[in-house]
Amino acid sequence: MGTPEASRVDAVLAGAAVRQDGGLPLGTTVDLDLSATATAGQVLNGRLSLSGDLSGVTLESVAPEGWQVEIGEIDEVSPESSFTTEVRVTIPTNAFEGPARVGLRIRADQGVGYTDTRVVVLPAVSAHQDFLPQVSQYEQWVDSIGMPQLSGLVRSVVTLGSGLTRRLGLGVTNHSDREQSGDVILDLPEGFDVACSRISYGPLPPGEACRVEVELTNTDSTLETGKYGGDYEYTLTVTSQDGQWSTPQWIELVPSTRVPHAPRPPKLDGAFDSEVFTGEPMDISRVWEGDECAAMRDVSGKVWMAWYDDYLYVDASVHDPKRGSVLASADCKGHWRMDSLEIDIDPQGTSENTSSTFKAAVIPFTSDVGAWALRDADQRQGPAWQTAPGMRWTARPIPDGSHIQVAIPMSILPSPIDPNHIGVNIFYYDTDSDQTAKSRIGWSVWGGVQGDPYRWGVAVLDDHPGQGRDWPVDDPLMPLDALNSADSPQSIEQAMTTGIGLSGLARLDSRRAGEVVHVLLVDRRSRTITSSVATVDEPGQVTLTLSPERRPGGRVRVLVAWLTGDGVACSTVPVDPPR
Repeated sequence: MGTPEASRVDAVLAGAAVRQDGGLPLGTTVDLDLSATATAGQVLNGRLSLSGDLSGVTLESVAPEGWQVEIGEIDEVSPESSFTTEVRVTIPTNAFEGPARVGLRIRADQGVGYTDTRVVVLPAVSAHQDFLPQVSQYEQWVDSIGMPQLSGLVRSVVTLGSGLTRRLGLGVTNHSDREQSGDVILDLPEGFDVACSRISYGPLPPGEACRVEVELTNTDSTLETGKYGGDYEYTLTVTSQDGQWSTPQWIELVPSTRVPHAPRPPKLDGAFDSEVFTGEPMDISRVWEGDECAAMRDVSGKVWMAWYDDYLYVDASVHDPKRGSVLASADCKGHWRMDSLEIDIDPQGTSENTSSTFKAAVIPFTSDVGAWALRDADQRQGPAWQTAPGMRWTARPIPDGSHIQVAIPMSILPSPIDPNHIGVNIFYYDTDSDQTAKSRIGWSVWGGVQGDPYRWGVAVLDDHPGQGRDWPVDDPLMPLDALNSADSPQSIEQAMTTGIGLSGLARLDSRRAGEVVHVLLVDRRSRTITSSVATVDEPGQVTLTLSPERRPGGRVRVLVAWLTGDGVACSTVPVDPPR
């Protein structure tokens, strides 16, 4: 690596498919088998296997300073049998922690070769704060493939609501060959505190792990949140009989709000109700994505929340003087294509991804029905009238913007709420005119935060008794049917031209009856005039009536796609329209 030889186009084949000048003959195999992990002062017993047609063999170890490598002698290796010898590696007590390279240079009459392996030197005891679920999956994968040098590449973070307290779990692992006891110590930055900064663990047997907990509090609610300075690094230290070990960890601070218990439900009439929305407003003016300078001049907003009975109420005032794209409600399938307010709710504040969350968007104006609402990329996607029964919304124009009001039944959320820790985020998409979000602003803003519920803000519902946890978390309802190639004239024509079945399915004889028949009437530009679908129970003739809403104005074609459990067949025939 880093050498002229490594930059050659055949470098990846060197020694395996291409013999290098002065290298060992092709077909020579070398395998150095050592433990992938160790601790300082440990002795590793491994094995070297060598096969090929070699004579006059000598071995030379290549290892970090202070490491001792002992290996048996060898002279000749025949193609009929491999040679195996023991390798003993002694790691010094002052060895640096981290990956180290242990290598062997093989010299023979026929040439010179080299092999090495990585040994990761671990501390006697290590510690880390609780991993996020996907980070935990990554670490398990690293362990399963025996590549410990990849561990820790994804940094460990926890999120904390501004001014709030959370339980923080700390994992402790004994990597040594003896029982260990000691302390876990948190050295936190200004504005953070724990009930006890030094937590004892142990006795912990060799190779075992344990978990301790502590309450972490943000004591300074004026600290910055989000991507504009909301990352706070601290040092986590663990002591043991063999010394101590420290590692950096991170806290990501997210905004928080208290949601007041309203004395009555507000009217969704376009007027702000100060008797209901008595809490502090949530500032959604910070740029999440897009042109920051343009956004600061062009768009901003404040949001109030309240709860009453089963409903969460949202009142948003958005400054956006330039109206964006105005589409029909049937075309409102991607709310980032229009000016829209997005309300994200993670009922228990523990979701790994958005499949167990509620994400609703309100589009303040359409070309046909006024304000429109939908759910997107959450537990149940689709138009709100289908996917969010009981949800109500309204939007009214105000000078240089919109006033949007929403009522969301908590009973339709994917799980019961935790009133002390609901994940919440509010975004506004500013498109201006071309169905592209020029700027995206929001409350808790991070890179990729839309799909990261753990980085959403925290809402605490004042005086809410909780809903209990006696109903299960709803499984996500994913609409898996998107486009069907059998409904695409271009796809059918392509399949007939190439001879490849639709969507890569097996191509059947067109005379074979299908279970489902798609029939399309298309014009000379391959635009669908009308279509029909029929189910065929048995071979025979099926009559379908196609009633075009517009006169084709020329010769048309009928395209047919037969779908069965075994494959697909396609056919076409020209048709002269009736005069």
